[in-house]
Amino acid sequence: QGIYAIIHAATGSMTKSEGEFEPSRKSIENSIKNSFVLARKFKHKRVAIPFLAGGIFASRMGVTKDELAEIIVSSVIKEK
Repeated sequence: QGIYAIIHAATGSMTKSEGEFEPSRKSIENSIKNSFVLARKFKHKRVAIPFLAGGIFASRMGVTKDELAEIIVSSVIKEK
């Protein structure tokens, strides 16, 4: 019922802009995929993906929060 582990789905990419890594749709998809890989490896049956910095990612990617949510949800669906 509680939290057993935290797998941080940090995103970034190999693209840098003004010294900072830029999030992209692909980097978000990879973060989600990697979270599931680690969850399977450690035999976790439930995964929560909060993306706490969603507002930062959305503005840096030039998408709305709703569009970012769609990217996250579609990435989760692909991993099922």
